[in-house]
Amino acid sequence: MGDITKVRGVVGGRGLMFLDWNLTQTTAVNGGITVREVATGSLDRYIRGYARDVRAYGLPIQILLFNGEFNGDWWYAVSPRANPSLSTADFVKAWRRVVNIFRAVGASNVSWAWVVNGYPSDPSQQPQIDRDIGSYYPGDEYVDWVGADVYDVGTPNWLDGPYAFAVAHSKPVWIGEFGIRHEWSILTPVQQRAWLEAMFDYFESHSAIKAVSYFNLNNRGAATHVKWDPSRDVFLYDGHVRYTPDLNDHDSRLLAGGPAIRAIFARRIASERYLSTVSTEAVESKSQPPAAVMLAPTFRGLTATLRWRGNLAADAYDVAVKRKTRPWRTVAKRLTSMSYGRKGTSGEGILVRVRPRDVFGSPGAWSSSRSVVYPRL
Repeated sequence: MGDITKVRGVVGGRGLMFLDWNLTQTTAVNGGITVREVATGSLDRYIRGYARDVRAYGLPIQILLFNGEFNGDWWYAVSPRANPSLSTADFVKAWRRVVNIFRAVGASNVSWAWVVNGYPSDPSQQPQIDRDIGSYYPGDEYVDWVGADVYDVGTPNWLDGPYAFAVAHSKPVWIGEFGIRHEWSILTPVQQRAWLEAMFDYFESHSAIKAVSYFNLNNRGAATHVKWDPSRDVFLYDGHVRYTPDLNDHDSRLLAGGPAIRAIFARRIASERYLSTVSTEAVESKSQPPAAVMLAPTFRGLTATLRWRGNLAADAYDVAVKRKTRPWRTVAKRLTSMSYGRKGTSGEGILVRVRPRDVFGSPGAWSSSRSVVYPRL
């Protein structure tokens, strides 16, 4: 709760918290998490815990799930073009699973942002970008915002395809990232100023665009194309800020773009088009009750592995056993697995049932009981 209180204090009553919930650290060599693991349910418990904290926060949150630009060839954890072992079906299943878990926990204060990389009308200009964005789409009921990123390696009309997709699905458009000085840009400073003006012209002539986010970040550490020459750096604010002028080095900060860039941005963003009247208020939430069903046991000698399946709201389980006319007895509490080993005697019969608990610890109803008969040895 301490962290939640701190965040509330920063966001205040008129802000909206945005979370980039991504898998960017996964590479081909580090064995990190991919969308396939998420889709199989192996991360469910972590996701439920995260959703619990988001619900406790209570105020509206926008989440960019997994990674923006998933239709490119640079995110190994999410993109089939970067990781051939993945498919767009893995992406869709994982997305739906996360959203369904949040809903089961009652974290209804989230809007989900699905953000692609913009692309040119001519596929040959950017073959590393998958233009079939529909194959990644989880469905209208799972997406609140359709967005796109675009940098000065492209032109504003790279947004045309994602924009048309959003309008066709009746979704507001969010420009998740736009910026200058991309390391693969060939624009001069003068051309970058024209590009920035053209971007704002595009925003203001496309009414479905409801939010924009300039990528005001020095990402020079991720650059591979342009070498850093520290001798060219300019220092500001008693040496606390440094940048290389007139270089496309992945430092997209407005400050690094120079006074003319900052002046253009300040003038254009002052338009009433970008004045938000958003006021943050608490969001009501309602969780699903946890539920579970017993499955057929398996045996190894006189040890029965009792098994069950829980719904997405179920986070832990209590197990009870009944022998003949004796009362039910709880033999295990708050198990996080969905199986439990229980020894018996030759030919013995027992009844077993399981009670799920949600991520807050509240118990659901006991499942129907299942008869378990140990083999005669």
